[in-house]
Amino acid sequence: MRYLGLLFALFFTSLLWAQGYKATLINTQSLDADVFVGTDKFANLFYTKNRTLYKTEANRTLEYAALNLGEITTIDIVNPLKISVFYKQSNTLVLLDNTLTEITRVNFSALEEFRNSALGSTANDRHLWIFNTDLQQLELFDYRLNKVVVEFPPLSNIPLAYTSNFNLCWLQQDNSLNVYNIYGNLEEEIPTPVTFEKLAQSQNTVIGYKGESFYIKSPATNFFQALENIENTAQEFSLIGEILYIYNGQNLMTFTITTSK
Repeated sequence: MRYLGLLFALFFTSLLWAQGYKATLINTQSLDADVFVGTDKFANLFYTKNRTLYKTEANRTLEYAALNLGEITTIDIVNPLKISVFYKQSNTLVLLDNTLTEITRVNFSALEEFRNSALGSTANDRHLWIFNTDLQQLELFDYRLNKVVVEFPPLSNIPLAYTSNFNLCWLQQDNSLNVYNIYGNLEEEIPTPVTFEKLAQSQNTVIGYKGESFYIKSPATNFFQALENIENTAQEFSLIGEILYIYNGQNLMTFTITTSK
């Protein structure tokens, strides 16, 4: 029985390694944007132009601007009802609802425990992922209590790329992708084939990008592999389910991702 179990494990592992992923182009559309943010699960399109965030729905376009806060650094739409817009220049994060109306602002420079932040995105409940550059550490911040509730071990450098969802945050270090959970634990330290410049995730599937090449890691594996049938210059990209969007500065291309053997 133990021999058969070992054979099954080896067979299953070989299947995982043999299974690849390929991208198939299904649509291309022009897009006049400074930055493509992504699409949410309702197929609404988010992008920025002239320091203004736009949300294009089926029959209307919404917009939000806070020009006094500076350039927009990052926008997180993992929760369409609680969108986070981070401004590194003013050390401020703004939360918006689904109509791009402000819910609240967090000015990290005005807190009793001042902190400089290099990133900010939405976590679970009333929490935010932030990276404290003074202490070189990831933190989970409660924006209602205005305080850090979880501190993570310090890192050797500021993340070169990152992505997150409600429960996990992926930080690119020199040779690995560190995965942290909301409880303050390092869940995984995944070797990366290259040092990714950009990251995106959906349902814990992670895609990394560097030099016109894309790599993918599914939740069932602990390694990245090349995403086949795709080489594109990506100004930005996003992943929602099995749909990959790539923006090259002029056109927004839509791909489906499927397994290949």
